Amino acid sequence: MFDYAKNIKRLQIEITNMCNAYCPGCARNLQGGQLIDSVTPGIMEMDIWKTLISNKNMEHIESISFNGAFGDPLMHPDILEMLQHLYIVKPSVAVTIFSNGSMRKETFFTELAHKLKQFYQHDLIFSIDGLADTNHLYRRNTDFNKIINHAKTFIKAGGSLEWWMIVFEH
Repeated sequence: MFDYAKNIKRLQIEITNMCNAYCPGCARNLQGGQLIDSVTPGIMEMDIWKTLISNKNMEHIESISFNGAFGDPLMHPDILEMLQHLYIVKPSVAVTIFSNGSMRKETFFTELAHKLKQFYQHDLIFSIDGLADTNHLYRRNTDFNKIINHAKTFIKAGGSLEWWMIVFEH
């Protein structure tokens, strides 16, 4: 008999549906405007996180991705505590976080780098579509200069960061 649980190696998770941006192509809002009616901003509570991230559940997991498809993981108020719990349970896991990088203060990104450096492997991926003159068109309500400052702060603190972008035809 095939044991599915032992063959699942990667976990992709959305811990919040909150986001500071209003991107025109996002499923959360109407063409970069108001949130759709079915979106009630919320977060995964810590007790649920601790139930999910247990020794038994994480036994075969090699990587975990904090996805930013429907919310930005860095908007979760307890993300640093969630990472600490994950580290206690599974320090050998590879962690990837997707974000627009435009929320919070620089001190947060220093703390985030220190938390992520504990893991076997980590990547913070900033989705930035354009430069200072265009990013705000595609990633509405974000600040390109703030994002770049956050990236520099994170890298200076020892974090591994990637810049992902959409390649437009124009």
